[in-house]
Amino acid sequence: MSGGPIFIEYDLIPEKEYKQREQNIRKLMERDKLDLLMIYGDEYRYGDSVYVANYKGLNIVEEAPYCIFFPLVGDSVLFTGRFNMQPARRHARIKDVRCVWDIQEHLKDLSKGKKFKRVGFTSEDIIPFTIYNGIKNGLPGAELIPSSDLLAELRAKKSDNEVKIMRKAGEIGDIGLNAARKALKPGVSLWEVIAIAEDAMRRAGGDNPFSNMVGSGEELSDRVYMASDKVVKDGELVVVGLHPNYRWYCNDTERVWRVGKVPQEQGNAALAAGRIMREFEKYVKPGLTWKQLLEYERECIKREGYHDFWGHYAEETRGHALGHGVGLDMVEWPRRYPRDWDFVVEPNTVFAFKCEFHGFKWGGLRHESVMLVTKTGGEALNKASYD
Repeated sequence: MSGGPIFIEYDLIPEKEYKQREQNIRKLMERDKLDLLMIYGDEYRYGDSVYVANYKGLNIVEEAPYCIFFPLVGDSVLFTGRFNMQPARRHARIKDVRCVWDIQEHLKDLSKGKKFKRVGFTSEDIIPFTIYNGIKNGLPGAELIPSSDLLAELRAKKSDNEVKIMRKAGEIGDIGLNAARKALKPGVSLWEVIAIAEDAMRRAGGDNPFSNMVGSGEELSDRVYMASDKVVKDGELVVVGLHPNYRWYCNDTERVWRVGKVPQEQGNAALAAGRIMREFEKYVKPGLTWKQLLEYERECIKREGYHDFWGHYAEETRGHALGHGVGLDMVEWPRRYPRDWDFVVEPNTVFAFKCEFHGFKWGGLRHESVMLVTKTGGEALNKASYD
């Protein structure tokens, strides 16, 4: 296992797989009539850039953008901040590394003698204006076309090598959950619970680049809850949500647990959520659409009698009520409806699915696991108990 700046060892993702990714990208570029693709990522949404360059540097906001010059014909160039240029030249699989803040002048140089008429660019929802403007001015006359769906289409189905890494990420998520569960006792603070979970995941080889969540009691009425010095009380529900990754492949898992003897209404809701999760796991199989998965979860929740505590959230979040794709990014395609309703899950599709209720006077709850679609059904990569 390497130290220093992070890249994915070639015994995990071999170079021939990166070459295949490049071929697949260029096929879709030909389909979309693109001469050039500018692949953007940053310190938190790095999936597209790591997928091609196999490199992610240190998270310093002003110095951790990544932009890949990926032509239909010719060699690629990796742009990043000055702080990360030296290690990128050593570790990235793209050896031509240049400063992203000078991208305008570099693009003028790279486009000499070439005609880039249709230029796609990814991450149009997060690319900084300075970099977008540098691309625009560095390629005068080119039509800039939002093209995030091109890479999202390829990344939605994982390779067998990616699945192996994501299994490990799931194991690390379970290690964190089980450590948190053991720590849950009346009188312990939420800070202590999440610290114990994060320590266990670190010791297992995981990273914690995203915020982990823990909440208890009435604050679970909200969908987001953060660690605090609040003390766990006997007779209440506690939810722990963890977002570790392993070699930059993510896991997104969450559990609700009862501390001591909780009121019957709360206990019944927690048990129902666990039953729904197990029932959903059995339902998943190749060929189902995202809409079918969402509607099946709706049926399960109605059958348990909790739709009034799920329906409003489902409409508001437009798909996150079911879950979202997971991979190099914590949240990938598919992730919302109705845009993604027709997305069909295939073997090696990986997504997080959840069951959560909100709006009770006493709070709410959430379970979440990462699901791998297999050739015959589905397999939860998080094995921690729902009970």
